[in-house]
Amino acid sequence: MDRAGLLRSARNLHKAAIQIRDEFGGEFPTRFDDVLALTGVGRSTAGAILSSVLDAPHPILDGNVKRVLSRYFAVEGWAGEKAVENRLWQLSESVTPDTQVADFNQAMMDLGAMICTRTKPKCLLCPLQENCKTNAMQAWDSFPAKKPKKTLPERQTYFLVLKSGSKVLLQKREAKGIWGGLFVFPQFESLELSSGLILCKICKFHSN
Repeated sequence: MDRAGLLRSARNLHKAAIQIRDEFGGEFPTRFDDVLALTGVGRSTAGAILSSVLDAPHPILDGNVKRVLSRYFAVEGWAGEKAVENRLWQLSESVTPDTQVADFNQAMMDLGAMICTRTKPKCLLCPLQENCKTNAMQAWDSFPAKKPKKTLPERQTYFLVLKSGSKVLLQKREAKGIWGGLFVFPQFESLELSSGLILCKICKFHSN
């Protein structure tokens, strides 16, 4: 995870802690919908928390589990596509037991992390090899499908670097988007658009 991702996770964790304090009296919620409503918590994370702590029958679908299910059932398509992800959720729900859920979910994650690895999976050691469709086809490297390549967009932008003595002009970006919430040099999409704004910023900067 990059630094921006770590910063976003830290902010989400702090917001979730405030929610737990204000909405649940400082007690961590035990209802799935309540856990899912916490900032930064998705369906798989909510299921992982409740299954590991309460042994509640909730499925999970992290990257390792996606890989195991994709290979075992030979699920076509990239797991990031909504239709494929929905199919994997259906499969995860169908195989998740009603009891010993914590052990099962942990085993699925461990299986994907140590046996059914992204490259060079240890199929001969896998306890699921007998009924694994991908193993029967000897096509583990085709499942799950790789993310389709797309052309990276090109973007041109301009930054204003303005100093006054020991001071440097910075502005805080919006919370969403690239570099969310960080302080950067004033940014403009074009020189023509920015000319008037630059003068305003210079005047305000020198007047402070």
